[in-house]
Amino acid sequence: MGNAILREYSISDEQKASGGLGLYWKLFSGSHKKTGQRATIHILDKAALPKELRTEEYFEVVRKEAAVLIRLHHPHVLKILHPLDEGRKAFVIVTEPVVCSLSNAMKDYTSFQPSEKTRARHRSLEQVVSLSALDVKNGLR
Repeated sequence: MGNAILREYSISDEQKASGGLGLYWKLFSGSHKKTGQRATIHILDKAALPKELRTEEYFEVVRKEAAVLIRLHHPHVLKILHPLDEGRKAFVIVTEPVVCSLSNAMKDYTSFQPSEKTRARHRSLEQVVSLSALDVKNGLR
């Protein structure tokens, strides 16, 4: 891909997770080439989207959601390291390192087949997610 962000980061070959609506975003581990700062690179390949989503309206939603994330500065919200960059073929955004999306932690692998090593990492999170959901449920009482 000819995206400017992708020239600044070293990216692993193996997709580690998927995320976003429909799990169309592909998440990869990476690090900044100059600083070595670890990160997660989120890539939305426009050609991989279903035809009905390859519309300007959908792309505008992606742009607006990325803008909202950038404006949110809270320790419990995903930290953006590099804002959304839109190329001809893909959207790319860089965040602090993440292990997987919540959907993947709950064993939803709709859009990719993770390696056994990746699945093991996700399984270790399943209990944490379950406990966190229990905390939320108890907090709502």
